[in-house]
This record gives sequence, structure tokens and C-alpha cells, in this order.
Amino acid sequence: MTCVALQEHKDYMRIEIRGISVDKAVRILRRKLDNDNRKVRLQELEYYEKPTAKRKKRKAAAVKRQEKLTREHTKFLVRKRR
Repeated sequence: MTCVALQEHKDYMRIEIRGISVDKAVRILRRKLDNDNRKVRLQELEYYEKPTAKRKKRKAAAVKRQEKLTREHTKFLVRKRR
């Protein structure tokens, strides 16, 4: 049995490679890492970000989400009136 293991603190991520190619195992590992948000966490920890910058970024993301919802809602209303 061959396993590819990634160790971070006490968490283990294992992929058993019985009967599958190594390329497919690497793709599975990448997908698991993306779904686990470890990549995002590592990017956050790479550089220090001031608390005010974090708040600004969160606020900008919230505004962007709200604008998108409003835009979709108005599209729906315009279609419905016709």
C-alpha cells in the first residue's frame, strides 16, 4: 500500500494509490487541499496584515456581494415586467 501523506500539526491527509496513477493521486491531493482551504490560510499567514486593512477588505467584499445581489434582483424585476 502506497500512501501520500501531508502532515500539518496533528492533521493528516492521506490518499491511497492502489491501482491509480500518481498523476491522478496528485490531482486528488490538490482538490482536497483546495476544499480544505489550507491554501487560503497559508496565504493569510504569509504576511502580516493590519486589522484596519482586514476590516477594509471584508467591507469591500461585503459591498461587492451586495451590489451583485442587487444587480441580479433588478434583472429579475426587469424581466418580470415585460
